[in-house]
Amino acid sequence: MYRLISILAVLLFTGQASAQKAEELRDLFGDYTYSFLHYDLQAKMLHMYTDTLPDGSLQAMKAYSPCSTFKIPNSMIALESGAISGPDEMLEWDGEKRFYDKWNQDHNLRMAFKHSAVWFYQEMARRVGKENMQEWLNKLNYGDKNIGDDVTTFWLEKGLKISANQQWDFLVRLALNELPFSRETMDTFRNEIFPRGTVEGGYFCGKTGTSLRTAERIGWYVGWVERNGEYHIFVTNILGPEATGRVAEEITIKVLHRLHVLKGKEPHRL
Repeated sequence: MYRLISILAVLLFTGQASAQKAEELRDLFGDYTYSFLHYDLQAKMLHMYTDTLPDGSLQAMKAYSPCSTFKIPNSMIALESGAISGPDEMLEWDGEKRFYDKWNQDHNLRMAFKHSAVWFYQEMARRVGKENMQEWLNKLNYGDKNIGDDVTTFWLEKGLKISANQQWDFLVRLALNELPFSRETMDTFRNEIFPRGTVEGGYFCGKTGTSLRTAERIGWYVGWVERNGEYHIFVTNILGPEATGRVAEEITIKVLHRLHVLKGKEPHRL
């Protein structure tokens, strides 16, 4: 019954939807519990591949920490609120050595998104402030909108949760310019920060997310392929002892090739 209700809700939003059994992509996802959503924006067609969890619910509808995928809205909130003047403004590294060498340097917004530099986005969140950040999450209707007590950690496994279905909804609204940001902010993010690689006739955009400190290891990869004016939006969520955002990204690229969204060579990274 839950499966039927979920798909009917999708139908009301998109006009068309299909629910494939998770086993159709099992050879690519292996032992990971997973959900994978692919939305063809022009055809308004959603394909949802999702495991059923032990409680009978669909994984695609269960909310988890967004981890570093929250850098997508966080970037636009920082730009729109004036926490940073633009993608090229440099922020001085605080000198604290962190485990990822690329974080240990000055960053601008473009670099910070590419390197997933947590300290940079924590400073952006401080500048935005707790009250304003809460207002933005409410406006965006992002996940469960829970930022807890600490504005610098709420997306890092502490408070905020979002489902794969909600991630997809957010990305669709971004692609359609329906988020409560200025067109300039959304264009700056889409054109100067989000692209991760090129494909024939367009761009491959995506963001990983990894949760290592929760009871369940979580891996996210969310984004889209934009080619010849067409958008193919994807959301991947995996659970398992070895789950990471990087693993989710690798699997996603294989899935997109199987579904003929990507063809030929792997995306050329920028």
